[in-house]
Amino acid sequence: AAIDRRDEGLVLKDPDSVYRPAARTKGWIKVKPDYVDSLVPELDLVIVGGFYGAGRQHGVISHFLLAAAHSDTITDGGRVTRVVSVCRVGSGYTSDELAALGAKLAPCLSKVRPSTVVECSKDKPHVWYNPSNSVVLQIRAAEVSTTKSYGSNHTLRFPRVEAIRADKTWQDILTTAQLEQLRQEASGKLAVHHLPEDSDGVGSGKKGVVQGAQLTTRGAALPLHFTPADLSSVTQTGSALAGKEVCVLDGAGAGHTKQQLERMVAEAGGSVTQNPGSDTFCVVCSKSTVRSKNLSKGHNIVKPEWLVRSIESKELLPWGPLDAISLLPDKQLEASYTHDRHGDSYTRHVDVARLQTILDNMQAEQVADVDLQEMQEDLMEFDEPYHIFSRVTALMVDEDGRPTADGEMTRLQLQLYGAATVISLTSAVTHLVCRSSECSLSWEQREGRHLVTEAWVEDTIRQGKRLNERTYTPSIKS
Repeated sequence: AAIDRRDEGLVLKDPDSVYRPAARTKGWIKVKPDYVDSLVPELDLVIVGGFYGAGRQHGVISHFLLAAAHSDTITDGGRVTRVVSVCRVGSGYTSDELAALGAKLAPCLSKVRPSTVVECSKDKPHVWYNPSNSVVLQIRAAEVSTTKSYGSNHTLRFPRVEAIRADKTWQDILTTAQLEQLRQEASGKLAVHHLPEDSDGVGSGKKGVVQGAQLTTRGAALPLHFTPADLSSVTQTGSALAGKEVCVLDGAGAGHTKQQLERMVAEAGGSVTQNPGSDTFCVVCSKSTVRSKNLSKGHNIVKPEWLVRSIESKELLPWGPLDAISLLPDKQLEASYTHDRHGDSYTRHVDVARLQTILDNMQAEQVADVDLQEMQEDLMEFDEPYHIFSRVTALMVDEDGRPTADGEMTRLQLQLYGAATVISLTSAVTHLVCRSSECSLSWEQREGRHLVTEAWVEDTIRQGKRLNERTYTPSIKS
């Protein structure tokens, strides 16, 4: 109830105890959600700045400026490129832990703000740390609120360090979009989980931490796209995924949420996992991310659209180039037997929507004129009227042998009947078409090329066959 009312916490009192100001007795216990394990999410942030302490900590960096990934600067591949400040933290560690942390941060210390840190904070640190080499801290806090004091326009209330995440880098930290989603949920309060009514798991520990209590979830404390679906009430209605274990990272590409796809997997007879293992059939992800790249070393990474189509078809469809982000070598080989490089199946019919997807994903390729002409010859008879200038690449020149923009009608006629035309002399030019009966050309210009007048073009079209070029060679001016 306290969580639902957004209260700060509970005070438990022994009825026989007496309240004494400033006294700590066993008769009074304060329980706050942010000190109860699993009632609030842990937030991973990277250290980007440090502040020197006062008093006993004079000359020692005792507080740290933390940052989140700037969502607007994350690449399509999911790579973090810029970070923005979120809060300052100075509690949750002992003096020895602080000394060890300082030693770990020393190599990346700088007096100048790194370019990867967005300059939008009123809380200027005494020293800076490059986030690409810095340390990730696991933070616990009471709530997320808006502020103009930090670059992310968000901050954490009562933050403290829970752990140093040596297994994570700045590519794994919280994003500003996730911060905003947390703020919108439960009015910014980070505690929205509940203890079961029959729980008696209040044990000893720092600040009254509940130890070993089983939790039940009534709301999402983590960002929605990280939260697993509740599958307790799902009824199996199909068998397309029978015996298959699937990990769903997200479902954006198919217009579904992660939770909806997980329920669909369960309904189709499959099992859902949040941590892929050796028995996991596939990992579902809409785009390449840091996590999917790591998982691709041992798993097939497929798109949500494939999962939805398979479930709707009531069978496992073979994977093709358009269905996967990354396939293991054996599955890549299988895909080459069932699909062409554009993703069109050799054996299955496609509907209009699928065909449109295939066409949209085809990469435009530059086709050489020679290849294009060969293709035209394969498709058409050689005596086809509009094919008589096949393999001709023409350049219009004036009487001095210089390329000219004149002769537009001749140029269009050449193109209409199969020739390629250019505006400058290149090695591909086969015919120099002179607009005059006399022409001045160097030997280098003429070498290996036909020199003809416009009459050759007109007469060839009129007779419907390519005429001998020598008959139409203009006089060469000295």
